[in-house]
Amino acid sequence: MISYIIIFFSLLCAVFYVFVVPYKLTNKKIEIQPNIFESFVENDEGYIWSTSSERKKSYKDKIETHDSKNKN
Repeated sequence: MISYIIIFFSLLCAVFYVFVVPYKLTNKKIEIQPNIFESFVENDEGYIWSTSSERKKSYKDKIETHDSKNKN
């Protein structure tokens, strides 16, 4: 008798995960959260050790504007 109960609940779980869960997930609107790293890369100005002269110049300009704001 206990084996029938175990088989019944096993089949019930299998049906639930095979049919019900995918149906619920496809109908649910999933909102994608913004990636923090991507926003960092998009707003990156460069570093002192950057190899590109354009990024070095951007970094120096950013430092100069930051320093001029702090002096005032």
